[in-house]
Amino acid sequence: VLFRSYSVRLRRAVTAGSTCTITWRLAAIEHSAKLRGTVVRYEGVLALENGDIAVTGASEAVVFD
Repeated sequence: VLFRSYSVRLRRAVTAGSTCTITWRLAAIEHSAKLRGTVVRYEGVLALENGDIAVTGASEAVVFD
């Protein structure tokens, strides 16, 4: 596995003791002959208890054949 990119965007402050939910979603799976593997993309969010999104993120990796 080779991680190609990772990004995080901080949108709201999260205070100590907050209850949060982290959710990652598999956004795409695409075979790449050029990279000789499969490109996997994830998207994620960290949501506060009231539903406000505090952090968003994305990741892309290559899983080699």
